[in-house]
Amino acid sequence: MSRKKPTIVKVSERTTNLLKTELKKRQIEIHYQLRIQIILLSSEGKTNPEISEQLNTSLPTVRRWRLRWNENSSSIIGLENDHRESKNRDLILTRKLKSVLSDSYRSGSFCRISDEEKLRLQALACQKPSDFGLPFSVWTHVELTKQAEKLGIIISSSHLGRILKKRFTSP
Repeated sequence: MSRKKPTIVKVSERTTNLLKTELKKRQIEIHYQLRIQIILLSSEGKTNPEISEQLNTSLPTVRRWRLRWNENSSSIIGLENDHRESKNRDLILTRKLKSVLSDSYRSGSFCRISDEEKLRLQALACQKPSDFGLPFSVWTHVELTKQAEKLGIIISSSHLGRILKKRFTSP
């Protein structure tokens, strides 16, 4: 069974410039960098195996992003035409390009820890271990987990760390 030849990826000059500008940014996420490079090389007429070899990535990855781009190309072209006169036209188009090159939504399980329990965990982390008769001065996630179990909150130490990180880094 042979695969059919991939369709040519069409990228306008304006979109190419925006993608190249994104690539030049210092803090571009690595997944965006790879996906943008796939699209730019595809628009130059390179084949999937050539792109895969050049970027040192898998062939299915190249196929996936090339297909995703082609599926959304009409909406990208439409957006380019709709916002020709807008002040923020490049910003709007860049956001659309990033949404096309973003991962699809993946479902997962719901959080089993309530907001009240999260607040109790945060309060526990703010207390001193010596208040609980423990012989150390700094909490570890494992010790916090043990104390949380005594309070009736069952949670893994890694998940506890993620919750505390979000709580203490959020504004």
